[in-house]
Parts: sequence; C-alpha cells; structure tokens
Amino acid sequence: MPAQPTEILRREHATILDALDELEALAGHVMAGDDVPPEQASMLVSFLTTYVDDFHHQKEEQLLFPALVAAGMLATAGPIPAMLHEHEVGRRLVKNMVDSAAGNLVDGESFAAAATGFVELMRAHIRKENNALFVMAEQVLSEPAKQALLEAFTARGDYDER
Repeated sequence: MPAQPTEILRREHATILDALDELEALAGHVMAGDDVPPEQASMLVSFLTTYVDDFHHQKEEQLLFPALVAAGMLATAGPIPAMLHEHEVGRRLVKNMVDSAAGNLVDGESFAAAATGFVELMRAHIRKENNALFVMAEQVLSEPAKQALLEAFTARGDYDER
C-alpha cells in the first residue's frame, strides 16, 4: 500500500496524462481531415467520463477535498474551489466532445476544439494538483487522516470498466 494517498492520485494522473496524449493525437487527426473511426473517439470520451470524472475526480471531490477542509483549508477560497471549478469546466468540455462525436464525428471541428481545450486544461490542472495541492495535503493532513484516505481509496477499488 502506498505511504501517501496522494501517491495513488499521482499514479492516476499518469494514466490520465497518457489518455490526454491519445486525445491530443486524435484531435490532430480530426483537424487534419483524416478519417477517424467513431468508435475510437467514443471509447476515449467514455474513458474520460468513467475514469477521469467518475473514478478519479470523485475521489478528490468526495474524499480528499473534504479531508483538506477538515484539516483547516478553506472551502470557499484558494486551491479547493479552483480545482472544483476546473473539474466543472472539464465536464463541460467532455460533454461538448460527446455531443460533437455523436454518430460519426459529424462536427469534427467542435470535437477537436473541445478535445484540445480539455487537454490543455487537464495538463495544467494536473500540474497544479501534483506540484501544489498534493504537497499541501501531505503537509496539513494528519497521519490518521492520511490513513483514512488510503483506506477509503482502497475501498473504492481499482478502476475497472464497470
């Protein structure tokens, strides 16, 4: 078991960054006018919904952020509301990808724009979490709070394509 709950989240970030590379490449193909199988876009967008949002962001929103607030971080100013706002912006961009990829990538330009926006947003977001928020978490959370987060993360299990 990892020593820090943030280690689990950082590993998930590495998985997300790999998916962002794929999404960026897909958006480039779409913008170049290449034929992109709709299933490829659909599978990638599905991953963004299930892994990034339903699995990873929910750990942060339901477990980490409340633990940080309980440890004294502000819920109304600072990094927590900023991260929550970026999660919401990301959700809107994923919804735009879903809407524009319906059927057979009818609106490739909209898909590529939403995909590019999502990639840029999430890369910056992950940098902020890895290099600032998680460092703060490691400092402000007590050992019992860290252990409780590890247990809660473990109880949620590893990602599987439910």
